[in-house]
Amino acid sequence: MSEVMSQNEIDDLLKTLASGGGQTPQQPQMPQQGFAPQQQFPQQPMQQGFAPQQQFPQQQFPQQQQVPQQQQWPGAYQQPQPQQQVFSQVPLTPGFEQSVAPPQFQQLKPPAAAPTPAAPAAPKKNLANRKIKPYDFRRPDKFVKEQLRTINKIYENFSRTVTTSLSSMLRTMVNVQVISVDQITYEEYIRSVPNPSVISVFDVGGDLKGNAVYEMNPSLALAMIDRLFGGPGKTLPKSRSLTNMEETVMKKIIARILNDLSEAWQQFVNIEPKIELIESNPQFTQIAPPTAMVLLVTFEVRIQNTEGTSNLCFPYIVLEPILEKLNVQFLYSGVNKVEAAASTKRIEDSLKKAKIPLVVELGRTRISVNDFLMLNENDVIVLNKHTNELLEVNAGGRLKFKGNPGLLDNNLAVAIAQVIRDNEEVEL
Repeated sequence: MSEVMSQNEIDDLLKTLASGGGQTPQQPQMPQQGFAPQQQFPQQPMQQGFAPQQQFPQQQFPQQQQVPQQQQWPGAYQQPQPQQQVFSQVPLTPGFEQSVAPPQFQQLKPPAAAPTPAAPAAPKKNLANRKIKPYDFRRPDKFVKEQLRTINKIYENFSRTVTTSLSSMLRTMVNVQVISVDQITYEEYIRSVPNPSVISVFDVGGDLKGNAVYEMNPSLALAMIDRLFGGPGKTLPKSRSLTNMEETVMKKIIARILNDLSEAWQQFVNIEPKIELIESNPQFTQIAPPTAMVLLVTFEVRIQNTEGTSNLCFPYIVLEPILEKLNVQFLYSGVNKVEAAASTKRIEDSLKKAKIPLVVELGRTRISVNDFLMLNENDVIVLNKHTNELLEVNAGGRLKFKGNPGLLDNNLAVAIAQVIRDNEEVEL
């Protein structure tokens, strides 16, 4: 060489010779669809690729350059070789597209759920047709709806009982029905009652304390009185107050109705109604303050061709002790259908006051009609009883006792010696 080389040129030349002949080995290009397994690559060190037939220790490859075989060259192999399975667990190298996994490794997705049909929209309520009931805070309701329904059931039973009682008493067809059960103030009730009218103030009695009112239309009262006096049961064309005699008759009718009222309430409470007075002017029947709430039950009464109304008015304070019992469960429960002790005692007292005939039979005999016609004074009739035998004592025509005859304070008497039971056989 004729020219002298500088130190830098000498260094560059040495680097070129050390690198393999002055040419930098180029990386083989990967085929897009695959490559032939017999293709040989130069034996230079590989930085980014390798031949499929050449085996290398797994630790000689950097972690980021190991690519799964099925994802590096899709379609290159029909059957993967056993030594190549170690590369299926290496994460993907950036720059390679992920191929579709074989069918045996595909994860089946659950079928998409069918879309839930939307719930039908609720029909819009027509507020224009709704009935709105005003609520007055100055007069709050005292009875709930369930209590009013129970009271309605009680008075339906009461109306059926009164229908039977009045029909038998007046000897004509009578029909009584419940029209309404309301809660209003006592002042409103007094204003609704006509003047004159038949107003009976009675003491509820029994387990309840206080007074109540039973009011009847004058046309109905006069029709009942006319029927009891032997008339056809017609009413007068014009209403009037009752006379003293008519009030006396009307008290008996109202007492019969109040007796049926006690039977209607017997399942819930024991009451003993007693009439205190009968008025024709509603202003004279102040049983509660004007603003007090009352329970008003209105009835429709029909007697042949005569129709009218009657009502019962109970102040709230009178019914307050039994409000918790006024429910449907208590009404239809079988336990509460047993008669109360007070009712049983009342029945016993009524039976004790009843009068029955008591007859002592001295004896019996048979004679002919001719002997009977020829009987005279001082004649002796022989009976079938001996003097030492017990006499039969009949109560209401039935043999109940046997006793010995005698005297008590110069009066004939009999001493009970034996009681005859209903299931005992008696030798006559």
